[in-house]
Amino acid sequence: MSGGKTLDQIAISLVQEICVMASVGQERPVVLVGHSLGGLVLKKLAMEAHKHASLQGSALRACCKSFCSNLAGTFFFATPHGGADLGSMADQVFGALQQKGPMLDYLKVFSNQGAELNRDFMLAYPTLNFMALVETKAMPYQHAWLLPGVQVVRMSSAMPGMPYYFEVDEDHISICKPP
Repeated sequence: MSGGKTLDQIAISLVQEICVMASVGQERPVVLVGHSLGGLVLKKLAMEAHKHASLQGSALRACCKSFCSNLAGTFFFATPHGGADLGSMADQVFGALQQKGPMLDYLKVFSNQGAELNRDFMLAYPTLNFMALVETKAMPYQHAWLLPGVQVVRMSSAMPGMPYYFEVDEDHISICKPP
């Protein structure tokens, strides 16, 4: 298996950098905004903060408690909560080449890791405001590196359990770019 950081390692590092070093969420409300895989990273960040907020003896406990109580909402742009076809295809290609990184498991359609993250996130933050923007267009042909003609994140993956979601007439890249 190839190297690379796991989603857990990235989330722990972000908790330390955002909550402790930058003091985000210590005195003011916080809204997390993420696009694509970044949305999954933000969910894992929120889960790490939630875990440390309840751990007795954790050096991060006080900062994480403030962060969690000040977390006002999350906004997801084309986040593959339920995986993506490209993630499953990449898993097959890179797995066969023995170059698969640890984050790829979260991007496979119906992955156990993705389902567990979704479930745990919804249980940890039952009253948090969620909103998702869902892409409706396939990738245009000028983005050949992302398989032109493919819709990267399907609606069923972009909004599972989301009370508020909006379909946007954009592709995976243009959905998060202002006009």
